[in-house]
Amino acid sequence: MKIQISTNFSEARAKMFFRFHFLKRTKGKYVFYATAVLFLIIGALCFFIGDNLSKAGIGFLIASVTVLIVRPIMASKTAKKIVEASNVSGAKYIVVFYDDHFEYIIDGIITIYNWSDLICVCDTNTCLYFYVTNEKAITVPKYAIRGNERDNFLEFLKNNTKYKRYRFKQRDEE
Repeated sequence: MKIQISTNFSEARAKMFFRFHFLKRTKGKYVFYATAVLFLIIGALCFFIGDNLSKAGIGFLIASVTVLIVRPIMASKTAKKIVEASNVSGAKYIVVFYDDHFEYIIDGIITIYNWSDLICVCDTNTCLYFYVTNEKAITVPKYAIRGNERDNFLEFLKNNTKYKRYRFKQRDEE
């Protein structure tokens, strides 16, 4: 197998990656979920304890929902700040996939990754994220891989890597 993808960095693709990373991959999401559940439990207890605490119960229930609503907004704002600070250049890069490894080529520098060294491969509707560390992934837009080749490649990834398919609503690239 040899599949070569030539693509470039873009602000939209970088924002998509960071939104995905913050909303789906980081452990911080559990803090938000735990906080929301805690507020929900406290709110429910306030209702059951007595009438004097009903207003507090409503407050905790509202806080629980607010925590869940604020999380994606914070992720989007954080992604935007990171992309603006990193000055996404639009530089072109090439990823070449082989049976036993893949190569990441940018500015003439080749970095080789073995399939066994990958943390995981995350598959979304529009991109594949090849996590080479817990915080860094090589992004490959799916449209860059031809249809039949894509199906065979995804099957290869499922059999040879820690592959996970994510349902993740992504905004189209600009």
